[in-house]
Amino acid sequence: MAERQNIELDYTKVNPNDWNLACSKVCERRKTLRFEGQTWVQKEQIPIDKQPLKEIFANIASKKPTEIEQLQQQYIQAKATLSPKEQESLTVAERLIHHAFEKENISAHTQEYYLGNFYRNTTAEIQNGTFTIPNPYQKTPTISKKTDKGIDI
Repeated sequence: MAERQNIELDYTKVNPNDWNLACSKVCERRKTLRFEGQTWVQKEQIPIDKQPLKEIFANIASKKPTEIEQLQQQYIQAKATLSPKEQESLTVAERLIHHAFEKENISAHTQEYYLGNFYRNTTAEIQNGTFTIPNPYQKTPTISKKTDKGIDI
């Protein structure tokens, strides 16, 4: 279930004894009685306590970054290696992209696709040393609303 919800569980963060104790508190308690070859199972009247297990999961669970979040983090790290002038040019480019999204009412799926390409390509250019400051006199990129699968610039 955690995988489907993009959650990562790190069981190394929990003491096995604490885990066993917490699990025992959320289970129905039973006592087995044996008398002259016969066996009875009797429920104990001990209340269930889910709080210890909740606390353990709060400590071991963390949200896994999505692909776009990973690309964005790599982009931010690469951008930090640039000069202040180059960083500012990218900040302006980011603002233009987000402005185009709002102006053209672009779907979230298409925005993610476009930003993923922007982060991936710009990071690669920075890391390869081929990044150049965009020419401010070039025509401003526009986003085509022809398809929701991708965007034409």
